[in-house]
Amino acid sequence: MIVNKKSIEDIFKEIEKSDIEINNTTNWNFYFFDKEKRNINKLGKSFLNKKENYVTFIDEMDDDYWRLKVSIKKVFTPESLYKNNLSFNYLIEDYNIELFDGWDVDV
Repeated sequence: MIVNKKSIEDIFKEIEKSDIEINNTTNWNFYFFDKEKRNINKLGKSFLNKKENYVTFIDEMDDDYWRLKVSIKKVFTPESLYKNNLSFNYLIEDYNIELFDGWDVDV
């Protein structure tokens, strides 16, 4: 995923305009895709071994890809989300994952 700090800052500004409390603890979701289930399983297990309380969900997509959804309840700032996404770009290289496809936030 191309990580663009300015885009993240703009998204935060738009969310704040809509009166959504983005500066409170919120549920964030991150998505990873690969054709090899074993790669997705390994990556999913790595999140469960971290100090933070990640929740993972793996499902098979219609196009022969596996998706890992990683969720966490946390407060992110534009800067911390930017750094988080950069770290995920490096993480997918370590686990041979084809794609870190981005994030969303439950509002």
